[in-house]
Amino acid sequence: MLYFEGKFADPSDRCNDCECFLDGNYTCSKRVCPAVNCPVEKRMYRWVRAFNSS
Repeated sequence: MLYFEGKFADPSDRCNDCECFLDGNYTCSKRVCPAVNCPVEKRMYRWVRAFNSS
């Protein structure tokens, strides 16, 4: 992926702030991401079926 000089959000982890420099190097630092508080009726769950092996 190509980035211009300056700050950008890490595409693999949106809680990282990164900065790209003219020499091609970049640095990233972790930032605090706010907790997501979805109402119960809007939450999505992944259901997993468990089987007894005995």
